[in-house]
Amino acid sequence: MNNILNTLIKNIKKIKENLFINKILNTFIKIVNDLDEKVFRNNILNNLEEIVSEKGYDEHPIKDHDFETKISYLHGLALVMNVDSEIHSEEKKYLKKLIKTFGINDLEMDNFINFALNPDKKIIDDLIDVINNSETALHFLVDCYEMAYRDKKIKKEEKTIIEHYKKILNVDVYKYNSLVQLLDSIHLEQFDIDNFNNKILKIHDLKYLFEDYCCECYIGLLYDSGKDYAKAMQWYNKAADKGGSDAMHNIALLYYNGQGVLQDYDKAMQWYVKAADKGLGDSMSNIAILYQNGLGVDQDYEKAMQWYKKAAAKGYAIAMFNIAMLYKNGMGVDQDYVKAEIWFKKAYKTTNNKDVKYECKKHLKN
Repeated sequence: MNNILNTLIKNIKKIKENLFINKILNTFIKIVNDLDEKVFRNNILNNLEEIVSEKGYDEHPIKDHDFETKISYLHGLALVMNVDSEIHSEEKKYLKKLIKTFGINDLEMDNFINFALNPDKKIIDDLIDVINNSETALHFLVDCYEMAYRDKKIKKEEKTIIEHYKKILNVDVYKYNSLVQLLDSIHLEQFDIDNFNNKILKIHDLKYLFEDYCCECYIGLLYDSGKDYAKAMQWYNKAADKGGSDAMHNIALLYYNGQGVLQDYDKAMQWYVKAADKGLGDSMSNIAILYQNGLGVDQDYEKAMQWYKKAAAKGYAIAMFNIAMLYKNGMGVDQDYVKAEIWFKKAYKTTNNKDVKYECKKHLKN
């Protein structure tokens, strides 16, 4: 039981600003002492799966606007949804979540779909009047982008209509270009909060964008901890499809360990690389391990060293320790006890892990 909570807590710290996830964690803590592990997991999974598919977003910058603004806003998004003459299921789900978020009757969904199929110029004019040249227009463009991104690729027609909205809503070109760059960086998980927080929109206004794949990854973690690896893989894939690097890393682990799938070091490497490309140090370190041990790839100590150093730059002490070992044993590099000692000391200072500290001290004494 503690292993489940520890795993969840460790990952939740990475997105501590997400109030929805923290509410789920609080629910875990309240009931964990009252249920056995199997019942606990099944109850939470049932609730989480329902929440992910049915609930709206806890926070959205338009949530408390007036009814007219919210209706116009959703009509505008409906046009983006069908601009390529194909309404995808994930686009409908996104619109439905926003309808719930805005507190609008679910029955309105059909009206928005009908509008997407048969646009009404007056409604479009209302949209322009309501959110023209305002911060709401920026939020609207965010959701247009997210709607277009739901089928994993922003098509030419979708890009065209979003740029058209930018013009008719009088959104500053610099702000628009910065916004597109920001949203791309969010999906690549390469954004820097300090870089945009005071320039375009506040990070507080964008938290809802992280809810979907984070929840799906946690559902995967719960199935994983219950050794239902096939279902864990399903949920990790859903999160990975939305850009979740932790989910990508977890998929790699399943392939590496042969859990729920045939052991496949090549596929493990592919998924580690995807997560590493998004900046995940854990994956960088594991790529190095594959190269060092020749698992799924030709054994290559030089490439192992390269990847360990990338992970070390992210602050991963185990990677620092392994760099020290490569120098100490002259694997992929000239044997160098001085450099080995430097890296052992770095690892020792960086980690709180008692086992790693012990190993570092042992090698430093020798």
